[in-house]
Amino acid sequence: MSDPRPAARQTLAVAGRLLAATPGQLHSSFVRLVRDAPEERLEQLMHTPATRRLFLEALFWRMSQRLDRAHAAPIEASIRLQITGRSDRQVDVYDLELTAGHCRVLRGPAEREPRLTITVGGVELLRLAAGVSDPLRAYLRGGLAVSGEVGLAAKLAWLVIAPSTGGARRDRPAAPRRA
Repeated sequence: MSDPRPAARQTLAVAGRLLAATPGQLHSSFVRLVRDAPEERLEQLMHTPATRRLFLEALFWRMSQRLDRAHAAPIEASIRLQITGRSDRQVDVYDLELTAGHCRVLRGPAEREPRLTITVGGVELLRLAAGVSDPLRAYLRGGLAVSGEVGLAAKLAWLVIAPSTGGARRDRPAAPRRA
C-alpha cells in the first residue's frame, strides 16, 4: 500500500488554495474537490483534525451567511448537527440557533435543547454541502440520521440558499405554502 502522506499534503495544499480564493470561487472549487475526489481522499481529509476543523468551520460559516432570512424568519429553533467520522471516534457538535431570520452557529452543544438533531458522517456532510449527495438518499442509505421534529429537517433544504456552482447546483425546492 502506498504512503498516504503525499496525498494528505496534496489535499492540504488544495484546501489552502481554496481558502485563499473569494467566497464564490471557494464554493465552486469546493464542489469540484468533493465531486472529483475519491472516497478514500475525502475520508483522509475528514480524519485529519486540522483539515476537518477547517472545512467544518468554513462550511458552517458559509451556511449562516447563505440563510434565506425571509423563509427563516418565522422559525425559532435550535438544530444540532453531530458529525461523526473523526479519527479519535469522537463526534463534532455544531448547533444552529435560528431566531428572527438569523442563524447563529455554535461549536459544541448550546444551552437550549435542540428541536432537531441530525447525525451525519463527515464525508457525507461534505457531499451534501457540495450538492453531490441528496439528503433523502443519504437518509435512506443510513448515512444520515434524524431525531426530534423531522418536519424541521425538510425545511432546512429551502432555508439555505445554494449559490450557483456551474451545473453542480441542485434546484432548490419550493418553500412550503402557508395555509
